Amino acid sequence: MSDDKRQLIAGLIDTAIATNTDVQPLLSSILAVTSETGETDIDAKLALATSVARSVSKIGKLSASETGLLALLRPIYDRSLAIIHDSTQPPERRCHSLELLGRGIASDESAIAAEKTLLADLMAPSVPPQVQQKAVESLARIDHAALVDVALAKWESTSSSIRDQCVTQMLTRAPTIDRLLTAIETGDVKVNQLSAAARQQLLHSGSRSLMVRAQRLIESSSGSAGSPEKQKLVERYLSEFKSAGDLAAVDGAALYKKHCAACHQSDDQGRTIGPSLANLTDRRDRTLVESILDPNKAVEPQYQSYLIRTDDDQLFVGAIDSESTTEITLARADGTRQTVDRSRIAEIKNSGVSLMPDGLADLIAPVELQAIVSYLQTGQVAGLSQ
Repeated sequence: MSDDKRQLIAGLIDTAIATNTDVQPLLSSILAVTSETGETDIDAKLALATSVARSVSKIGKLSASETGLLALLRPIYDRSLAIIHDSTQPPERRCHSLELLGRGIASDESAIAAEKTLLADLMAPSVPPQVQQKAVESLARIDHAALVDVALAKWESTSSSIRDQCVTQMLTRAPTIDRLLTAIETGDVKVNQLSAAARQQLLHSGSRSLMVRAQRLIESSSGSAGSPEKQKLVERYLSEFKSAGDLAAVDGAALYKKHCAACHQSDDQGRTIGPSLANLTDRRDRTLVESILDPNKAVEPQYQSYLIRTDDDQLFVGAIDSESTTEITLARADGTRQTVDRSRIAEIKNSGVSLMPDGLADLIAPVELQAIVSYLQTGQVAGLSQ
């Protein structure tokens, strides 16, 4: 059955349910003619069953009075559970199967609890990202508070994209906005672990008191002075900066290439591991020195370091560069990339700190740092050859 036909039939079912028409005979007939051989059979049935369950749930949960409908949908629901559990199934089919959860087909308490446990288990790094995202959406539909519990419990072991989706769900209701803000206040969630978009959304969600509270937390984080030791280090280096004439013998471009280019210069595929430095908007001495000597003062989620432990106890550290259905690629501090098969991942944990090494002061003197800063201020970084 083509997608166009499925959409047409789904529309007819929606209309029938909305007008209190008995759809059982119609659905029985449709399911009979969709009994094609092979994989298309279950895909068609999943699409139709989801349409019926979604439409019914708009006007009330499926109940005992719809025993005919339940009898038709239950075998498809049971098959969907098997598909969800089967990691060899295509992610798209597992996502379609997840659409049937929380629709009232299984309405007893133990079945609902099993659905929630299954969805929580799917929020794991070994699971394809699109399936994780659908699990978040489905758990929010079944039990919004439960999603918040799971999201906060797994906060350190989820990627930034999954966190963003969890935050989006949290920001739809005042009680869960309050819980997120409380988690930020207690330090369980760090402001710099939220994307710029998530922070902006947080500033405009909920009541006025919640928005004021969010603004205070975000401004407090962005205005942080960093650790006292790092601040003293920054001040010492700045105090030893010399006049421009004293830098003539120091090659800032060579120092940049040695200490910075591996991560901040594009490779042969146009990729960078750290943020590009070619279009800096704030090139003041203090701003650049703080960014170099205190890289953890302000670091966006996409540049934070993750630790991955595999099932044979190998350890990999890096920022998440890309994700696919079967793999996670880490960008490492030495400028290389490491791809890890999802099926091998036993644990993943976000460090909350920058991938940029902390300790550059041990390698370069103040005059050398000044030469790098001066080079960055010339705006010639994009033209540096590897």
